[in-house]
Amino acid sequence: MLTRDLTSHLPGPVQKVLFGQGRRDQELILPRHRRFRDLPPTPVMEAMIDTYFLHVHNQPYSYFQEDNFRQRLDCEAIPKCLILAILASALKFSGDEYFHGYVREATDAYAREAWLLVLDDYMSSETPSNLNAAQTINMLAIIDFTSGRTSSGWLKIGMAVRIAQDLQLMKDPSPLLPEIEQEEQRRVFWSIYLLDKLVSCQQGRPPALHDEDCQVRLPYSEETFKNGGFETTITMYQFFNWDIGPDVSLSPLSLVILASSALGRCARYILHEPRTEEPPPWAPKSEFNSINSLLMLCDHHIQADGSTFETALAQYRKSDQSLDHQQVGHLLFSRVLFHVCHCLLNHPPLLRLRLQKLHCTVSSVFLTRTIQTSCEHACQLARLLDAAASRGCHVQSSFYAYAAFLAGSILSIVIQAKRRKNEAPSVDLVTSSQQALRTLENMGSVWDHASKMHLKALLFDSNSSRVSELLDASSSNNIDPATQEMVWSTVDYGAMVTEVRGEQYLQISNAGSPAFMSVDLDLDLGLDGSIDSHSNLAQGELAETMSCFNSSDLQYLL
Repeated sequence: MLTRDLTSHLPGPVQKVLFGQGRRDQELILPRHRRFRDLPPTPVMEAMIDTYFLHVHNQPYSYFQEDNFRQRLDCEAIPKCLILAILASALKFSGDEYFHGYVREATDAYAREAWLLVLDDYMSSETPSNLNAAQTINMLAIIDFTSGRTSSGWLKIGMAVRIAQDLQLMKDPSPLLPEIEQEEQRRVFWSIYLLDKLVSCQQGRPPALHDEDCQVRLPYSEETFKNGGFETTITMYQFFNWDIGPDVSLSPLSLVILASSALGRCARYILHEPRTEEPPPWAPKSEFNSINSLLMLCDHHIQADGSTFETALAQYRKSDQSLDHQQVGHLLFSRVLFHVCHCLLNHPPLLRLRLQKLHCTVSSVFLTRTIQTSCEHACQLARLLDAAASRGCHVQSSFYAYAAFLAGSILSIVIQAKRRKNEAPSVDLVTSSQQALRTLENMGSVWDHASKMHLKALLFDSNSSRVSELLDASSSNNIDPATQEMVWSTVDYGAMVTEVRGEQYLQISNAGSPAFMSVDLDLDLGLDGSIDSHSNLAQGELAETMSCFNSSDLQYLL
C-alpha cells in the first residue's frame, strides 16, 4: 500500500506496468520508435488480421485463403516481413487504441521494417525468394505508391514481377500441390499482374507483364477457393480468342483480371507516345477499334449496367442481410475498371493530343462520338461508386480515387464546354460530377492520396475552361504546353498522388464556384468553393498538407 502511495504521482499507464497489469499496457508506454518496430501485442494483432480480411482482402488483391492463412499464423509459419506488411496495409482501416494518434507513423514504421526484413531475408543471402516475398513486396508497393513515393512503389512492383517470373508463377502450378496452395499461387500472380496494370495509368510507365506470357489459368470462384475445391477455368489466351466452353463460368476476380488487361491496352495506347506510322483511331484496323472490340467482349461477361449490379448484390448478402465484402469487392471492381477503360480510351482532350502528334485533323463526327461515350461512362462510373457506398459496399480500394477523379474531370470539361456555348448542363451531368467529388471526399478520410485528388479536382475545375476548348473540332490543333499539362494532370495516376503545391492551394482558395456545384448536395463545401471548417479537409489540416513535405524515396530503397 505504501508503494502505491509513493508512486501515485506517476501516470496511470506507468503505475499499471509497475504493478504488473498486462503486456499490452507495457507496450503502450514504450518509445514510439520501439513500439512500431516489433509486432504488436497478440490481441491487437488478432484484431488487425480481422481488419485486413474485412477491409483489404479482395479489394481487389487476393493473396490468401483465409482459413489456411490463420492456421499458418497460429503455427508461426508466416514470416515477420509478411505480417508487418499486412499490418501496414490494414492500419488505415483500424480504430484500435493501440495506434491512436500514430496511424501514419505506425504504417510507415511497419512498412519500412518489412522492407528491411525482405532485403535481409531474401535479397542479401542465399535464401531463394518465395511466395511470401512476392506477397510482401506487392503490398509494400501499394503503400509506397499511394503515399506519393511513386518511384519507390514503381521499383517494388518491378521487383515483385521479377520474383513472380523467377518462381514461374505465370504458368499453372504443379498438380501435386494441394488445391488451396495451387490457387493461392495463381492469385498471388494475378494480384501482381493487376497492380502492374493499374499503375501503368501514367506517362512513360508501361506494364511489365505481357498477356502472351501469362499461361496460368484464371482464378477460381471465391466459394470454391474457400472450400478447397476444384473448378474448371480457362487461360487469358482462351478468353481473348472466344474459346470458352459452355461449362466454364468466369469468377468475379477473373473478370477483374480481364478488365485490367483491357485497361493495360488502353493505357499503353492513350498515355504513351504514338508511332508516326500509326493509323488514326477511326481507321478500321486501328488499335482504338481493336480495344473497343475487346471491351465489348468484356462487357458481355461483366454486364456493367447498374441494374445488373443491384441484382448481383442481392446474391452476396449473408443471412443477417450484411454484405459478403470479400465477394462483392471483385464484383464492383470489374465494373469500375470497365468504365475507366472507356473513359480513358474515349478521352476527347487526350485523343486531340494524340492526333496532334500524328498530324491528323480531328473528325467532328468522331470527336462528337468520343465526347458522348466518355461522358456516358463517366456518369455511370460516378453513379456506380456513389450507389455502391450508399448500399454498404466497401468503396475503399485505393484505385477508386483514380476512377472518381478521372470521371469527375471528364464531366467538368463537358460542363464547361456546354457553358462556353451558353448551354445549361443537364442535372444528370451536374449530379454525377458531385457524386465523383463526394467519393473522393469520403475516401480522403482513409487514403491520403484521395485527399490530394480531392483538392486537385477543385483546382482543375477552376481552370478547366481552357481544356474544354478541345471539345470543339474547329479549335486549333496546335495545343499549347500549359493546356497539355492540364490534360495530363487528369489522367496520370503518378502525378495525382503527389503533394499539392502551395501555389496550387492558393488557386483553390481563390477559385470561384466549381462548375459542378450549381445543384446543391451536402458536400461540406461553401458556395464560394472554399472548404468548410467542419470538413475532413479543413483549412487547418490543409496547411500542413500544403507544406510540400515529401519523404525521400531513397530511404525506402536502402
